Amino acid sequence: MDTSTRGLPILFGSAVAVVVAVVVASGVGAPPSDPAARSTPVANRTPRQAVGGTMEETALRDGPRMIEPRPASPSRAPRRRAAGPLHRLTVSVLDRAGEAPADGDAESFGVFDPSTGEQVHGTFTGGSGQVEVPPGTYRVGTWIRTREPGRPDAAALVIRPSVTVAGDTGVLLDARTTRKVEVSLDDPGPKMFLGDVLVPMTTRGERHAYRLPLENGLYISPAVGVSLHVFTTWTPGGTGEGRYQYSVLTTSKGRIPDEPVFRVHRSDLAAVRTGYPAPGRAACVSTWTGPDLPDLPVIVSHGLLAGTAPGEHTVHTTPGVRWSDDLLMDGDDCAFQNLEATQSGERYPSAGEYTRRWNTAPLTPALAYWNGGDLTPAVVRRQDQLDVNMSLFSDGVPNHVGPRDAPWEDGHITGSTTLKLDGRPIGTSQDAGFGTFTLPGGGGRYRLETTAERNVPWSPLGTRTDAAWTFTSANTGTEAAPPLMAVRYDAGLDGHSRALAGAAHRVGAKVQTPPGAGAPRVKRLRVRVSYDDGRTWRDAATRPAGDGWAIDLRHPADAEYVSLSATAVDAAGGTVEQSTIRAYALRR
Repeated sequence: MDTSTRGLPILFGSAVAVVVAVVVASGVGAPPSDPAARSTPVANRTPRQAVGGTMEETALRDGPRMIEPRPASPSRAPRRRAAGPLHRLTVSVLDRAGEAPADGDAESFGVFDPSTGEQVHGTFTGGSGQVEVPPGTYRVGTWIRTREPGRPDAAALVIRPSVTVAGDTGVLLDARTTRKVEVSLDDPGPKMFLGDVLVPMTTRGERHAYRLPLENGLYISPAVGVSLHVFTTWTPGGTGEGRYQYSVLTTSKGRIPDEPVFRVHRSDLAAVRTGYPAPGRAACVSTWTGPDLPDLPVIVSHGLLAGTAPGEHTVHTTPGVRWSDDLLMDGDDCAFQNLEATQSGERYPSAGEYTRRWNTAPLTPALAYWNGGDLTPAVVRRQDQLDVNMSLFSDGVPNHVGPRDAPWEDGHITGSTTLKLDGRPIGTSQDAGFGTFTLPGGGGRYRLETTAERNVPWSPLGTRTDAAWTFTSANTGTEAAPPLMAVRYDAGLDGHSRALAGAAHRVGAKVQTPPGAGAPRVKRLRVRVSYDDGRTWRDAATRPAGDGWAIDLRHPADAEYVSLSATAVDAAGGTVEQSTIRAYALRR
């Protein structure tokens, strides 16, 4: 398979990761406004590999699709078959006309053991191929190029859900059994922009699945015991742009139906009104949305141009599904060559109306990052190694994670990170909030210090973060996240990330801990404010309020920006000291 197959069906799984990397381009970005350019990537990046090989974040992108591996659950480790006899399995294929397809139209087939996740691949020559497998029951599948008028990349997916091999066996994959996949929406306004059909072939061990683009034209064979997911995105005119979208998942669990025709009703969906303020200047906004499904090895997201900030965008989406969301921001030219991303995971329990906000100032440290669809602690001790993978510029929503300074990023953020043990430096990384540190045996009192400068052309805010954490840690033989703290704010700003100069203003604050650490036990919180970019500081009136704190400020009439510094101490003696330069702006 070479790059000429771009946009055609792809089989996902650990054994074919290299193939996938060839087929789609690396990086994240937004679909350009020119429809003819949407099949080509923008803002290319290198594949993302996080600290020490323990945290993989490889995002592969082909035009407006992004494909990200989903971490396998530790409970689903592969169970390998014992060594034994092998039998020849001969697989033959027929196209929708009942003829053997050309080798270029049906290239390979997969044989999957659903109970272990093991797979074997074979290739077709003249409509037939062979592999050797142990005795057992397998799922066998292939996709066949099925050209249609105006759709040269239409395809048919043929699956035999249960093939028993007790000796040499033959099986026929007949595309004449396939039926066209169709999805309709009862709102006549939008048109389908992108669609993906996702079929999990295994759900244990090494998970594998077929992904086939629906907009190319797709046929699929009925099958019992195999689930079918259809993910579609609808936009005004089907252009991939606009102030609203439909992101819809339809699932047939445990069966590919005889007639895979799905009808979506707007009244069954959640309507999510999403606001994004401008970060001090006008900016362009792109969104990526995809369902995080536990029976699939990947998250497939669709990207579209949402508009300019400040603004609102409404997403009509399937409730009960966890959606993996990215919001990308760039200058108002919408070139998306200097973008930054904020990531989130959202689930809406039922149909109805919801509201949410993205990219709200101030930008502060976050103690987790999104790895596939999982929110993972940003600082983890693995025996005698400390891995750090932290965003220092995240908005105030607890599960939002902003841009980071790491080897795969674009250079908007620069800085360094140092780890100290009992006051002595033991390692330094030339990335802000990112690095791997080797720890001496035994326990001790650690101090993690980081400083970061951020320079983006579309925002004068969030120009610098300094943060330091003290904590006690020892090698327990298992992975453990130190109970760090971070202060995140709700500043109640206008659509341009501003408050009123010469007036009183209240800022809300909450102390966050890493996922799984439980609620923070904060003994003391001190907040200071600066109106000259951190050259001088003064204490701000801070008091408990609800499950957080209220900070009462009086902005000078001649100030332009507000910087905030916070120090928190927990019941175990752990501390955080963090400052945000140009946390938000002031208007007159």
